[in-house]
Amino acid sequence: GYATARPQYREDLLDVQHAHGYVPEVMAELGIAGLAISIALLIAWILAARVAIAAAREPERAGLVTLAATAVVLGAHAAIDWTWAIPGTAVIGLVSAGWVAGRGPEAVRAPRAAIDWRNASRVAPAAAVVLLALFTAWTVWQPLRSSDASDAALTALDRRDLETAREHARTARDRNPLSVAPLFDLATIEQAAGDPQAAERALEEAVRLQPANWVPWMRLTDHRLFEQQDAQGALEAVRVAIYLNPRSWDVTQRYFDVTRRVSGAVAPGAAP
Repeated sequence: GYATARPQYREDLLDVQHAHGYVPEVMAELGIAGLAISIALLIAWILAARVAIAAAREPERAGLVTLAATAVVLGAHAAIDWTWAIPGTAVIGLVSAGWVAGRGPEAVRAPRAAIDWRNASRVAPAAAVVLLALFTAWTVWQPLRSSDASDAALTALDRRDLETAREHARTARDRNPLSVAPLFDLATIEQAAGDPQAAERALEEAVRLQPANWVPWMRLTDHRLFEQQDAQGALEAVRVAIYLNPRSWDVTQRYFDVTRRVSGAVAPGAAP
């Protein structure tokens, strides 16, 4: 999300994929709603940590304060850098935060009563947490499976097994329907199979899927210009790409390439 949104507003020539800060990254990925959820969760954790630390006795209290400080340091540093995206630092901070929040107001040495599985008020929340965890794991696993299928598609393409390559590319698209990468693979496969029209349909689908992303528009521009020899169609696509990423050298150069091709194809004095 951030890499898609930033090119429209940047004042430099740097191509940045991730924000140096959790707040702008979340706003780019999830918008105001995502930021509001993050703030609500932060407040909930602060309240839980306060209760846990207040209820603990020494020396446990010192340990909880240390763990809470570890989580706070992660959060503060993530505000200015992508620390939260690095497992070696993020996992430690998250485990520390989870331990403090899970401590609760009761002493850890207190005996626990057996769970009454007939008590819906206790079983239902636990079941909801398990289902949420499974759904979250599935949303992470599906893009990974999609990437594996894309790799398999390109491997099959290297073997010139075009039908198998198509199947893997379509599988990758089905597993991660919000990604344009499988559609790029499918376009490459169709072009290798000698079907430029099918390749263009795949790229047009990628444009419809992510219309605010300049990369699909550039891929469509290149296909129309170099494969289809359709300078006018390439001009329509590159105009969108340069609007979405006006400070890119690659997009600007391609715009010049297309306009020169169009100018050479039209009658003198006619509007391109």
